[in-house]
This record gives sequence, C-alpha cells and structure tokens, in this order.
Amino acid sequence: MWRPNSGVKLGIFSMPGGHGVFPSLSVAQNLEVSAWLNRADPRPVEQRVTEVLEIFPELKEHLKQTAGSLSGGQQQMLALARVLIHRPEILLIDELSLGLAPIVVQRMLEVVERLKANGQTMIIVEQSLNVALSICDPGDLPGEG
Repeated sequence: MWRPNSGVKLGIFSMPGGHGVFPSLSVAQNLEVSAWLNRADPRPVEQRVTEVLEIFPELKEHLKQTAGSLSGGQQQMLALARVLIHRPEILLIDELSLGLAPIVVQRMLEVVERLKANGQTMIIVEQSLNVALSICDPGDLPGEG
C-alpha cells in the first residue's frame, strides 16, 4: 500500500493546482512552515527560505502580507516556492498556468526553464497546449527526436 509520506521519502513533491498556500498565514510563515516540515533537511530554515526567495524575488516585498491577499500569480509563485524549499528529486506540477495572466505565465515558465537547466526532473500536467509545448523537450513529442 502506498502511503502519502512514501513519495516524500523518495523525494517526490507536488505543487497542487489551485490553492497551494495557507491563505491566513503570511508569505514568510508559509515558507517557514514548509521548511520546518522537512526537519530531516540539515540546512537551517532561514537558508532554505533565502534560497527560494532568490528564485522568486517578487515575494520578498510581500513577506508580511497574508498569502490569501496575494494575486493569483503571486500565490502560484508562493506555492511553487513552498515545494522547491524541499529540493525535490521529482517535482509534480498540476496546471502551472491555470487562471494566470500571460505575463505571470511567462514568469513561471522562466522558473521552469531555470529548474530544467539545473537538472530538475518534472512531471507537469498542463491544459494549455502552448504552455505544454514551450515546456517539453522536443524529443518527448511523438514522432520527434
């Protein structure tokens, strides 16, 4: 039987589509809770938070703001930051672009490209064909390679 924590032990982390933040907590608290949940990670919580804020500098100016008051794009960035804080072996992303403005989708795609360039393994579920095609490797397409 597969238990929910089995994937985490294997380094598999998921960024859920929709609501991936604790809306009543501040941005800083969301990140700290996420870092604290992985107590096996020897890096201090502050170091892990700093690392994800380097990826998403947009969140730095909102650290004291409640996550629920952020824009949809900022919440999506925070949700991904909460997952990246664990340095996943395999990152599952559900609907990266759902409901986001095109400029925010572009920013999220830049982060995905950066992760990909750094060797991050990702499985992404995406309903937008344009977004999916911009993310995937050409060799992954049928008839390509």
